[in-house]
Amino acid sequence: MAFIRWSRNVERARPVVCVCNFSPMYWEGYLMGLPYPGRLKPLLNSDDERFGGWGCLLPEIQYESEPFGAFAQRARLNLPPLSAQFFELEEE
Repeated sequence: MAFIRWSRNVERARPVVCVCNFSPMYWEGYLMGLPYPGRLKPLLNSDDERFGGWGCLLPEIQYESEPFGAFAQRARLNLPPLSAQFFELEEE
C-alpha cells in the first residue's frame, strides 16, 4: 500500500510519501508515481533496529523520469517485509 499525504494547513509543507509492505516477503523494485521531480528523504523506517526490525534502511531515493500511473515520474523502492516507510518529498 502506498499513498502521498498532503497538508492543507501548513504553507509550503512538503508532502509525505508513505509506503507499507504488509507481506512477509522482501519486495524489490516497487514502483510508485510521484507528482513532481524530487527526491525521497527518509523520515521513518519501521524496519530500523531501534524498532525491532532487521535494519534494512533505505537511502535517499531519486526519482526516475518515466511515467507511472497518472504521474509523469516515479520512484523505485526496495521494501523490507512487514514494514512501513515514510519519506519527505523534496522538490528539485
